[in-house]
Parts: sequence; structure tokens; C-alpha cells
Amino acid sequence: MSEVLAQAIVIPFVFAALISVPSIILYAIEAVLLIKHWKKFKSAFFRLFIARFVSNFLNYFCSYIYMRFGRVGLFADFFEKFPTRLLSFFFFSYYYNYHAENMSTFFILLNRFTVIFLPTTHTKLWKYLLPVTVIIIFLSPFPFTYADLFYDFYIRRQEDKWTYTIALHVEGNIEDYLNVPYIAAVCSVIFCIASLILNLASILVYKYKKKFRVNPVGLEEQKVELRLTIYALITFLAQLLLAIYTILISIASSNLEVYNLFLITFNQMPWINDLATIVVPSWCMLWASADVRTLVFDALGLMLKAGGEESRISSTGRLFIGRKRIQPTTATQTINSS
Repeated sequence: MSEVLAQAIVIPFVFAALISVPSIILYAIEAVLLIKHWKKFKSAFFRLFIARFVSNFLNYFCSYIYMRFGRVGLFADFFEKFPTRLLSFFFFSYYYNYHAENMSTFFILLNRFTVIFLPTTHTKLWKYLLPVTVIIIFLSPFPFTYADLFYDFYIRRQEDKWTYTIALHVEGNIEDYLNVPYIAAVCSVIFCIASLILNLASILVYKYKKKFRVNPVGLEEQKVELRLTIYALITFLAQLLLAIYTILISIASSNLEVYNLFLITFNQMPWINDLATIVVPSWCMLWASADVRTLVFDALGLMLKAGGEESRISSTGRLFIGRKRIQPTTATQTINSS
């Protein structure tokens, strides 16, 4: 009964789709535009933004296979043919990208701290730090998650015969399999403490330096950097929400005797995950960077204009295709006039 109940609760999944689908499209547009205008957005902040987008996007994509399609019974026959190692990869992907998201968020905060603390030398510093941080972001999760690739997963149909979950074959003590959420919870605590200390240091340094900042030169640039710093703080709060949720998942999974508590907690994963990793980073960037906002609006305007011109028909009956209008030929005009 509890398994059927877990599958029947689709409201969090529908809500997640409503807020995440337009957000992931916007997020992808922002990332593509930053890559396209690579030389213009050459600061380490935007490079780290792209790195976080990669892990967020992979997490979002794999989570549909790992937990979301099963809630509404989509593609069950197709996924049942997947080898167990491929199913393991989708489980691995969630926790791998979760650790990568924490690391990228921390390094974005570190970048903002250096901008405040070392305003004249941070650009040169990040020229050397950036490659190292990107390597750490994408390699550091492996020691905590590589074992997930070797678990034995399978598609388990629920009692209604059409919804399903990706389940784990448990051999021996189930406690051996609970270390994955436990490790994620421990890393979440470390991430929260380290990030809070870094945020506090940034605020204190900013307040101290603000007292002695009397030179109006570069004031506009300072406003831009301040907005990016506020963006980093907002996205940190979103990631903090996900970190706290991960800790709650670990607590609930360690007490499976109260199974309904675990189900209630687990069923909130889609919208919390999407809010923290997709919605907040994508929409807040429109506010934080006027340059990114202009590029996005220009790109959307061009797409809407192109789409309208492809199918628009004039009131006189002439068909418009792209930007070219089909005009009647001279021969046709002669025939009509005769």
C-alpha cells in the first residue's frame, strides 16, 4: 500500500515540471550565449556559471529517468530492457552532480570573495585558479560516488502495474547500501559550514572596504560586481535548501521503520531539486547581469520574429517565407490582365 501511495503522489512532480521546463530552456539559452560570446564574458564568474550549468543540466536530465518517468508510468517497457549498469549510472548521476553542484557553488562564492578582498589582483589570480577549480568540481565527486556504478539496479513495477521505480537488489545487510545518502549528508554539512564562513567573511570585508571607498571612478563596475555577488548569495541559499533536504533524506532513509516519513520526504525531491538547481540560477541571472539579459531578450526576439515570418500570410493573400515575399511574375500578371 505504501508503495502505491508513493507512486500516486504526482503533484510535486507536476509542479516541478511547470517551474523547471521554462527555466531549463532559459538556463540553456544563457549558457549557449555565454559560450558564443566567450571573449566578452571572460571573467571566472561566468566560466564557473557554465560549469555549474553542466552539472545542473545533467542532474535534471538523468533525474527524469531515475525517478520522474516512473511516477506517471512512462516508458516502463523501454527502461526494463536497460542493462543494470545503465540504471546504476542514472542513480550515480544524481549524487555525482549533487556534489559537483555544491563544489561549483562554493567556488562561485570564493570568486566573489576574492573580487571584494582583492579588487585589483583577482583577475590575475583566477587566471591560474580557474582550471584547478573546474578540475576539482568534476573530479572530486568520484571518490564519494564511484561505488554507485556497481550496484545492481532493476525496474520494479508497482501494484498498479504501470508505475515503477528503479529499485536496488539488496544482498546482506541493508546498512551497507545506506552510506550513499549518508556521505551526501556529511558533505552537505561541510558545504554549509564552509560556505557560511565564506559568506560571512565576504560581508565583513565588503563593509570594511566600503567605509574607505570614496573614489567614484569605476562606480558602475562596482555595481555590476555587487549584483553578481548578490546572485552568488541567492544561489547559495537555494543550494543550502537542497543541502538541508539531503540531510533530511539521509535521516529518513536511516529509519525505514517509519517508511511513510521517508516517502513524504522523498516525494518532495523533484521540485526542491529543480528550484535550487534550475529555477533560481537561471532567472536570477536575468536580474544580475544586464549584458546577459540583453543577449537573452535579443535572442528570444529574433526567434519569435523568425517564427512569425516563417508562417505569416499577408492580408492581400501573399505568402511570406522568411524575409522573402513571393511576388507574382510578369507572365502571371499578363495572363490575369487578359
